[in-house]
Amino acid sequence: LTEDDQARLPPMVQPEEVSKQQREDDMKAFRRYLVNTGAVKSLTKLYMHVYKNEMRMDNPHCVTEFLASYQEQAQDVAVSVVEENEALRERNLDLLAQVEALSQAVESMAADRAGFSPDQLYADLASPDFWEGAVGEPAPGDAGLSLAQLFRRLCGGSEQVSLLAPAALQGEVGDFPLSRDAFRMWVAHDLSDTERAWCKDILLPRLAEASTEAPFERELLDAVNESGLYPDRSEEVAVAVGFGDMGLQAF
Repeated sequence: LTEDDQARLPPMVQPEEVSKQQREDDMKAFRRYLVNTGAVKSLTKLYMHVYKNEMRMDNPHCVTEFLASYQEQAQDVAVSVVEENEALRERNLDLLAQVEALSQAVESMAADRAGFSPDQLYADLASPDFWEGAVGEPAPGDAGLSLAQLFRRLCGGSEQVSLLAPAALQGEVGDFPLSRDAFRMWVAHDLSDTERAWCKDILLPRLAEASTEAPFERELLDAVNESGLYPDRSEEVAVAVGFGDMGLQAF
């Protein structure tokens, strides 16, 4: 464009000025609408009426009374929840006491039937002195002593002795946990009189003598080595050697 052409063009308008002009036009249109519809007269009359006749509520304290009642209700709910929690806590303590009493009753019945304390036997089998000190593993708690751990506790974990382990211990059966309560019932009801006598006269004393060792590992290890089957004919060890001690095999 030439300078003459540019001089004849209207001046550029900034975007801010365009927006401002649009707002002013909209406001003028709105005011015109209020006048044309009579809204201005109606609003003026309403203002004059309110000015002459002050509006008051019948009960000026209704808001504060409502809030006070609401707070009181919330406080009642809080008190009720606290009382309910306290009742549940007392009930929980009662249930724990009942569980403890039943546990002692089961232990007493099992001890009377077995002639020794099943809890003492379980404690010796799950002894931290053996598991944490000799094996380097966490000691089994009340949650359960697996059958594989029971074999390890009695017979040891050497490669030779592991050949004597029942085949079932290699699968999921070996990982099945025997809890303290289940162990009590097993000793009291599932073991024969001969097996319970073996536990009392042989197993418990041997566990007490060597709390950090598997009580039957040495003799089983010697029996496997003396058989001459290990390592060339390892698959024959279980049948040829066995456990030796019939009480151990039955247990």
